[in-house]
Amino acid sequence: MTNHPDQSGSCAELLSINIARLFKALLPLSEPQSLYRSGSFIMDSQGENGIWLLTEGRIVIRRRIDGLVLASQQAPIMLGMAEFFLPTGHNFYDIEAVSPCTTHVVKKTDFMTIVNRDQLWESVAIVEAYIIQVMSQRDRLITSRSATDMVWGHLELLQQEPEEIRKRISAAQYIRERTGLSRSTIMDTLARLKRQGAIQLQRGHLVCICTD
Repeated sequence: MTNHPDQSGSCAELLSINIARLFKALLPLSEPQSLYRSGSFIMDSQGENGIWLLTEGRIVIRRRIDGLVLASQQAPIMLGMAEFFLPTGHNFYDIEAVSPCTTHVVKKTDFMTIVNRDQLWESVAIVEAYIIQVMSQRDRLITSRSATDMVWGHLELLQQEPEEIRKRISAAQYIRERTGLSRSTIMDTLARLKRQGAIQLQRGHLVCICTD
């Protein structure tokens, strides 16, 4: 495996560098597909559809059994690598657009050919490590924590979302879709945090978290 001289800097910089490297190599052999807001598409569990390159838009990954949101991602990002390399035979997740999206599908044989030819396995590993970190962060937010901790952790995530997302979805809905907490528990916790001056809400939408 060849080490690239520019593999330094922050996690965000590393991800950006390696996504750009992979997209440059893979997009010429891909097939574009559009995904509109409120639509969804399903990753093929056997890897027959290959790797999905999200080049435009924002998506959420939902657990199919109950619709729980596991993660949200903004383009550019690669999807489907776990099922690509280790297919389970079942579709566990749905990918839903929260804005108009464009994806490009790279067939399995083309993906393997290009990655081997251009020695891109290090880039693949960095992108997959990022996805694992995102999922691990979610697990930390919902495992062995109080309801207040879970609500607060997801408020911090919500504050990092683009402004258009924060305006579109209420804080309570955002948290409920990602935690499974009851609506009453979430609303009571939000009301208490607001009374304490820890957060500002406007018509149920998060304005800001107050750190002072």
